[in-house]
Amino acid sequence: MSNIFSEDPYSRGFVNNLFMRPSCYACPAKGGTCGSDVTMADFWGIQKLYPDFDDDKGVSLAIIHSLKGADIFNTCNFESMPVTLEEGTRFNQSYYHSMEMTSKRALFFADFIKGKKIRETVMRLTRRPVKIVVKQIIRKIICG
Repeated sequence: MSNIFSEDPYSRGFVNNLFMRPSCYACPAKGGTCGSDVTMADFWGIQKLYPDFDDDKGVSLAIIHSLKGADIFNTCNFESMPVTLEEGTRFNQSYYHSMEMTSKRALFFADFIKGKKIRETVMRLTRRPVKIVVKQIIRKIICG
């Protein structure tokens, strides 16, 4: 997670599933079963699969489900490259599976109802354990 992203309380809460809608934990529209012509998503793992296409600002993934979706997509004027469904979803398992509800979600909403500051609550609930932080620092030193 980039430094800007990791300091933003909304981003941290989102990736840690703190305040998703209850329906997100049992989403019926997984694996292309939603009936849409196009599914848009973040292209998680682009830096591993296609580092030259990664701009460090985020890359979108468009999954085309129909001829109508292909026609609509082809009218758009932006930089794109074709990838397989397997490549596009390899690091984005939420395409196939609903997220699990974390026990920290209840803690978040309990603090929210009490009027506690959202930023402080999110940062407290998403703090990484010291053991993991130390491992990441060591890995960065060794691997560069």
